[in-house]
Amino acid sequence: MARKALLLLVAVALLVAMFFVYRKYFTCPPGLKDVSFVAAAEAIGLDSSKLSTCGLLGAPKQWYYDGKATCVAYGRWSTPCPPGLQCAAALEPEGQNWAKGHGNVIGYTNAQVGAVQMALEAGGSLCPK
Repeated sequence: MARKALLLLVAVALLVAMFFVYRKYFTCPPGLKDVSFVAAAEAIGLDSSKLSTCGLLGAPKQWYYDGKATCVAYGRWSTPCPPGLQCAAALEPEGQNWAKGHGNVIGYTNAQVGAVQMALEAGGSLCPK
């Protein structure tokens, strides 16, 4: 009987551990902590409560909207654009590319939020199809 109880306790402990690992590495809960991003999102009409940023399983950070990946890179403006993600600086119209001379970088706050809006207008994502 004691052995069954011990096995049950170990099984419950493993399930709890798996739950926390799942939450940390496989989900991106909504909510922005950076006030400048909240203000930029709300200025263009995006619901900032549905926005989040994270890099699941150590991947480069990207923007999520309502729990779905947008493939728009998130980070410091001068960070080089990670492979597989779209960067705001590269998405700006010709002649407005302030990043000219900086290469393909992530881009400023307003540009990142604008790229998220572009992703939503394109069906929710700028991920390659």
